[in-house]
Amino acid sequence: MLRGLMRNRKHESIDPLTPMRLERLSNGGILLIDQATGATLPLDAYGRDNVAVFRAFLISKGGQQ
Repeated sequence: MLRGLMRNRKHESIDPLTPMRLERLSNGGILLIDQATGATLPLDAYGRDNVAVFRAFLISKGGQQ
């Protein structure tokens, strides 16, 4: 998934170090959003283990995940 996003950035001459955004949905899903290219990936489509890795980067209000 990240390889595809990086390929798009390279194709569009976008700095690969430009940050991406993680967004938690009200239903518990997580989106990976590349604002530089406009790509949005629902991480649930890539499996539970993948979601768990990205969920570790999210901290909700109150300091809990």
